[in-house]
Amino acid sequence: HGSVASHWGGATHHPGDRSPVAGEGAAQTAARVQRWANELSGATDVGSGRVDPAWRDVERQIDAGFRPTAPQITDDGALKSLGKQLLHALGTPPEGGPTPRGVDPSVASRLDTFVADQIAAGQRTLAAPGEWRRTEIEVVVDADGNLRSARVVLSSGRAVLDRHALEAVRRAVGLRSIRDPRGEMVARWSVEAAVAVTPPTATPIVDPVSGKVSGATVPLIGFSFDESVGTIELDHPFKKHVRTRVRLLRLTPVSASDL
Repeated sequence: HGSVASHWGGATHHPGDRSPVAGEGAAQTAARVQRWANELSGATDVGSGRVDPAWRDVERQIDAGFRPTAPQITDDGALKSLGKQLLHALGTPPEGGPTPRGVDPSVASRLDTFVADQIAAGQRTLAAPGEWRRTEIEVVVDADGNLRSARVVLSSGRAVLDRHALEAVRRAVGLRSIRDPRGEMVARWSVEAAVAVTPPTATPIVDPVSGKVSGATVPLIGFSFDESVGTIELDHPFKKHVRTRVRLLRLTPVSASDL
């Protein structure tokens, strides 16, 4: 039998060979790597808070203006959405959070209070959305701080939601001039939306000595507060709520971007 030469799936490159990207020379490769470095730097600046406060104002304005409806976000009914929340909650550890201000730590550490807090933490986890839809929007602001362009660079998978997110970003960025000493800037935003369904809950009655749950009360109607618009509304089991969140991902000079 004839022998077959081994092939390990690799190739040796020598000086002068073409770069791994077809048709791209060394200068183009260097420019691409530099652009990636600039984008990483822009994301690091945003993550560490080294941005003009005006951009944070825009972030809040986008969130205030981004008001999609539940049908724009998902076709799922209340029961299916609640099922996704349950699956998500099963894989998410409950978060109790710090003791609220004004609460006596000696009381908060009591066994009955601890048990009630753990149950409440689990209920909050179950009430969180099971999935979020995310659209990324990129805007270009000229040297005078005026909006030059805005486009969707990552779709949520739902065109109507993408259009709503794009309009919210365009409207908020166009409200004011945001000058940057580096000149024209590219800003990328993450605009997310989700539907959360109020699960049936019960308020436990915990024995203060043994810490055992001796019963529960089942509220049929409650109230919920929407921080983004500052409104209070009636709440009840299986009611749908729209949740949104907006985040500035990075700021990069146009001269360092591949537009």
